[in-house]
Amino acid sequence: RFDMVVLCRALWAKDYLQVLKEAHRLLRKSSHSCLLVVEPLKKWWGRAKHQPDSNALLGSLRKTGFSIDLQHTVDIEPRPWESEEGSAAFKTGSPRKKGIFQYIVARHST
Repeated sequence: RFDMVVLCRALWAKDYLQVLKEAHRLLRKSSHSCLLVVEPLKKWWGRAKHQPDSNALLGSLRKTGFSIDLQHTVDIEPRPWESEEGSAAFKTGSPRKKGIFQYIVARHST
């Protein structure tokens, strides 16, 4: 077992839930151990049809036995677009939003 598992752009496959379950299995059950997930926000924002203005990755992590450490997690929601900023933007309806990667720290929920 490991104190830290890192998934960086590792959830592209259709079986991403299986990847999260395996990360959960590999992670030592300790208050000091954690999973670090680095994924494009655009891929996960609005993905859940029943919650179009939410981050589907957070729900998937919870579904596979993780809790989100919000104190150490950043950029899990789009930030408002600033007109002087360019390529980091994406649209989720209107107004325009920006964000490239989200950094999620998760821990065993049990």
